[in-house]
Amino acid sequence: MFDQQTVEMLLVGVWDTLYMTVVATFFSYVFGMIMGVVLVVCRRDGIRPNALVYNVLDVVVNLTRSFPFLILMIAVIPFTRFLVGTTIGNNATVVPLVLAAAPFVARLVESSLLEVDHGVVEAAQSMGSRQLGNLRKGHAAGAQFVTSHELRAPFIQMNNKASNAAVTDEHIGAFP
Repeated sequence: MFDQQTVEMLLVGVWDTLYMTVVATFFSYVFGMIMGVVLVVCRRDGIRPNALVYNVLDVVVNLTRSFPFLILMIAVIPFTRFLVGTTIGNNATVVPLVLAAAPFVARLVESSLLEVDHGVVEAAQSMGSRQLGNLRKGHAAGAQFVTSHELRAPFIQMNNKASNAAVTDEHIGAFP
């Protein structure tokens, strides 16, 4: 049905999409979990309230989540060039993918940690748990931290955006 050249081209496209999806999902989980934990810790009723950090990070997460991906991809071209050295290719596409998905993961982590009953956190504090231990023993232990839905949603979103990025990469990345 397909000639050899078409099959090779399809295999390269599938590999590129999987590479961008897996690498970007990994970094999105790493940065998103950090941002989600910081949002929970720094909120008004958090372990270490810090209004400035919370408000700045909250605005960054909200703005980044509402940005259309293709516009974000174009807007971060200078940052991508600085970070990766190019604006074309798989590695360059990972940067806007991570910037688009990490805030999404941050909200998932934040909502999971905020679902923990406050009594669990108080029990950890009453047993002498310090701030980091309180986060680890109280919040994380009580949270249904990573459900299958929460793992699937960013991965599916990343795969969708990676496919879009692969199609537009040669055209958008060619801008100076």
